[in-house]
Amino acid sequence: MPRPRTITNEEILDAARELFLERGATVTTAEIATHAGISEGTIFKRFPTKNALLMAAMGLEQREDPKAHLAGLLGRGSMKQNLARIATQMMKFYRQLIPRVMVLCSRDGMDPRNQPLLHGKDSPHRHAHQALAAHLQLEMDGGRLGQGDPELMARVLSASVWNFVFFENLGHGVYSPVEGDQYIAGLVDMLWAGLAPQEVSS
Repeated sequence: MPRPRTITNEEILDAARELFLERGATVTTAEIATHAGISEGTIFKRFPTKNALLMAAMGLEQREDPKAHLAGLLGRGSMKQNLARIATQMMKFYRQLIPRVMVLCSRDGMDPRNQPLLHGKDSPHRHAHQALAAHLQLEMDGGRLGQGDPELMARVLSASVWNFVFFENLGHGVYSPVEGDQYIAGLVDMLWAGLAPQEVSS
């Protein structure tokens, strides 16, 4: 009699994530088990409920510390170019996050206001926003940005990138097609006029 297949939790999550992103939250654990080549019972030995599996599978693949990335930019190089680098990292982050959030919110009874990927102390989205606001405050203190509300600055930048990625996931029918790097360049050009430090007249 052949021995049961040994499978890691990450392999189960990979199989579940693939089906959830392809077909939504209505995928059954039986279908996930078949896709992974294991029994349905194996899934429930590792994850107590389908919802627990769904939440684990929809977590970000890489939880990079945004503070570490921003620390490498603080006080260095062109502030305008750094804003473009930050926006590019945001776009990469949101391209992972938004499809997962959309799948979770498609689940019956899943209120986006209670979405753990967006809210709560462990939310990667919240951590990224807080890190960005703190970084912008430090750059203002150093005179590399004009004075203003760093929370508002962070929200405007992140919301603009979020908007692009959100509609990218819906298709380009709403707006004229534009590439991500082109969008970021135009966004930073537009924002920089308001964020640049003002020249002090003598």
